Amino acid sequence: MENYSLKTLVFFRTKLHEGKLKLLYSEMKLHDKEQMALKKLKSEGMDKDGLREAEVRKKFNGIMFEFSLAGAPPAEDFNTNSKSKVS
Repeated sequence: MENYSLKTLVFFRTKLHEGKLKLLYSEMKLHDKEQMALKKLKSEGMDKDGLREAEVRKKFNGIMFEFSLAGAPPAEDFNTNSKSKVS
């Protein structure tokens, strides 16, 4: 799974309704299981041709497009001068 900053995740959360967030959560849980299985395969020296990895990446990209999360959020949506920090 791609690594997103906390600001990016907060941006995503504000752009999705609760129902969509729940569906995204369940999709990402399934993706995480597939990602862990892929890591196990790779550690065992399998998937040398990268076909399984490409399939997992394609599914992840599909999830991102399905929820309109593909690509980085617009920079102007972040208030970089804000004095409050999320920790």
